[in-house]
Amino acid sequence: MIFAITHPRNGSFKTTTAVNIAANLGIYEKKTLLVDVAGGDASTLLGCERSLPGITNIYRGGERIVDYVVPTRSPGVDLLPFGTGSFGFGMFWESLLEELQSEPYTYIVLDVNLNQYPPLGARYWNWMFFLNHRSPFQVEDARAVESMAHLVSSVADLSFRVINMGEHAPALEGLDIFETSLPIDSSIRRYTTPVANSQITSHLSRSFTQLTNEILTLS
Repeated sequence: MIFAITHPRNGSFKTTTAVNIAANLGIYEKKTLLVDVAGGDASTLLGCERSLPGITNIYRGGERIVDYVVPTRSPGVDLLPFGTGSFGFGMFWESLLEELQSEPYTYIVLDVNLNQYPPLGARYWNWMFFLNHRSPFQVEDARAVESMAHLVSSVADLSFRVINMGEHAPALEGLDIFETSLPIDSSIRRYTTPVANSQITSHLSRSFTQLTNEILTLS
């Protein structure tokens, strides 16, 4: 299964969510690959060097994307780093995922900034998960999410679901919602490793575990 974690803006916990879901999938012994298409923070959270070459360094035909995959400190989780290049593939980046179909991963998690790197067709994806929380920009965010879902569904056969964060998250029209809501406060930015591996008794860790259990039920 391939699914993307995304939000219209930076600084909205995309990477934190993607990394922690991937870590929980690894704990459940599901071989997982996290693909960083958001800028490099995932490498840091997974204990890897931010300067590692990755998806943005692939410029020429014939290169193998799997040669850039590295193991992480999180059991069962590998990482395809963002890299240090200028992303020569641009909007065609998601075509690189075709090669990963033959790799032994049960789950491929995309940490993706869709504003900068929108998918051309998302034809290899199964799900797209939108983060949703209150903010001064929530009206604009809701419109952007709904527009992105409409755009992608017009060219690809995939499903959408919303991950609510915090209390009183705004409603998003026409999109299903996970039952689990993630807590959101200042502590969520304090963690420098997946909470599933370091803060297993915390409310945040338990919430990510519950959310991962819901994801495991999807087909």
